[in-house]
Amino acid sequence: MKLLQIVIFAIAMGAFADDVKTWTDPNRVTWRFDCAMSNGTAVITGGKGYGAALKIPERVNDGTNSLIVTGIGNEAFCRTDDPGASKIRSVVIPGCVTNIGDGAFFGCSGLKSVAMQRGVVSIGSRSFHACDGLSDVMIPDGVTDIGEGAFSFCKGLVNITIPGSVTNIGDYAFIYDDSLRSVVFTGNAPIFGVDVFRYLNEECVIYVPDASTGWDVQIPGKWQGLDINYRSANVKISKPIK
Repeated sequence: MKLLQIVIFAIAMGAFADDVKTWTDPNRVTWRFDCAMSNGTAVITGGKGYGAALKIPERVNDGTNSLIVTGIGNEAFCRTDDPGASKIRSVVIPGCVTNIGDGAFFGCSGLKSVAMQRGVVSIGSRSFHACDGLSDVMIPDGVTDIGEGAFSFCKGLVNITIPGSVTNIGDYAFIYDDSLRSVVFTGNAPIFGVDVFRYLNEECVIYVPDASTGWDVQIPGKWQGLDINYRSANVKISKPIK
């Protein structure tokens, strides 16, 4: 019985190993990816040979087929697991990617800008936690979930826009982002976790559309200890809203 269990485990591990592959693109960047779904898609799980400007590929090749990249795996470019991640300064995520995994860019303190193209639906827990240098993030319309601690300890963020498609923001999503001065919502209030905007600068203001609902406070006024106001034509935002 024990021998049978060992054989089954070995077979399973072999099958799992076959699902993790690498592909080197024309720019000599080697991408590691998981294609276990067997549906013509792949999830990027890491890489090597990339430079300061990281552009997630739209497709990878498993040696036989061209696969569409639909996700970035958990801890794919986590600095603690990938020393090369410390040199990343910018990330471009194509529209074919729907999911950014938990801790995908955890601790990439040199990262300054992230451009997500429309198509991303879920931003995982702690995906950009402790990206100290991150100052420019474009969250596209279509994102529905921002995970727990997704942008926590991003001390370089000054402004952030939350699109109206977002329906859930997890616990501590923006905690200790103490450079934030404005958070602009373009739709109704999503479901909030615990301490989403805790320990921010007292000058930070939450801006919402005139017709926005679900805040359960008088506007203008206070919401979770922060000023909340309508975003009207005379409201000045220090950065253009993308």
